[in-house]
Amino acid sequence: MIIVRCSQAECDLIRELARDGRQTISGYVLKVVLGYVALDENYLAKFTRGVPYFAPMKRPIKVIGPRTTFLVRCSRDESHRIRAAAKRRDATITGYILSALRRTWKVQIKIGRMAR
Repeated sequence: MIIVRCSQAECDLIRELARDGRQTISGYVLKVVLGYVALDENYLAKFTRGVPYFAPMKRPIKVIGPRTTFLVRCSRDESHRIRAAAKRRDATITGYILSALRRTWKVQIKIGRMAR
């Protein structure tokens, strides 16, 4: 299990998108985040010598307003994969998860699958 702290608006958006996709909140978040984890792992697999340098993530966006938390229920293996990916990127677990979600939302807005 992973606890994620985010703004109330982000949490509401996550709930809405999960409901639209007929998924649980955990299912929606894991689908997005594990996709990014797989990309990180595949990128890592291309290196044959030692541990490659992973660019650290940008500083997290500070969202003003009410904050909340939600629980992502996942297997121990999924949790370890997410934690390892966040560590490679020198990010907090919450920062890594929210970054993956925000990137996904940005792409969905650009292709017109999500209203602004």
